[in-house]
Amino acid sequence: VDVTGDTTYETNETLTLTLSNPLGGLSKVIDAEGTGTITNDDRAPTALTLKLAKKKTSIQAQGLIEMAASGMSVKTTLYKKKGSKYVRVSSRTVSTAGLADRDLDSLTDGAYLAKFKRPGRGAYRFKVVYAGSATYLPSSRSLKFKL
Repeated sequence: VDVTGDTTYETNETLTLTLSNPLGGLSKVIDAEGTGTITNDDRAPTALTLKLAKKKTSIQAQGLIEMAASGMSVKTTLYKKKGSKYVRVSSRTVSTAGLADRDLDSLTDGAYLAKFKRPGRGAYRFKVVYAGSATYLPSSRSLKFKL
């Protein structure tokens, strides 16, 4: 069976082939059914959510990554606006935790939380990045805010 490849992530596909009404010398077929699997070889998409939590002594970037797996990590960078540009203040790389299907869409998501010391007044931006892997595609998200 020829399979036409693509780059779209999808689950593995199983097919059954059944031989019926054999002719001639094939009339003594012992097992007329065969099963095969087309294995997905494309990376799964990921999506990040991001929200800001302001605490008395800290600020936090928190959210979910979907599709998630054990061992994934998200890099969170805090930037401060200086003039017309954002300048890096600090970065944290945190692992995802609490793998679950929170939105009941049959895809596993993982939570992340990156804490930073609360900076002074100004305009800021969080940027979160999942760098991807052999199994999962990269994704990123950013959020501007003021303190």
